[in-house]
Amino acid sequence: MERGILDLTLRYVDRVRSRIVSKVLRAILGKLSYSVDHYFTWRLEMIGRPLAERMSRAATALGVRGAEGWKDDRSFIQLLGLNH
Repeated sequence: MERGILDLTLRYVDRVRSRIVSKVLRAILGKLSYSVDHYFTWRLEMIGRPLAERMSRAATALGVRGAEGWKDDRSFIQLLGLNH
């Protein structure tokens, strides 16, 4: 139903004047934004986590201080996933 509301609004309305329709559209777009953001982040972590674990093990073996924490650092994991 939400998909239909969004499609019809995009197809036939240039400017939303109704507060109710505006509120409904904001709620729909909020859900969509949340889903896209979380799917993207999930994919980055799925790709980056194994890379971070390997890099952490290798750096720890070389004696790099703090390297054992790299495998749990979400920002580092996401960066590796993005760069991959």
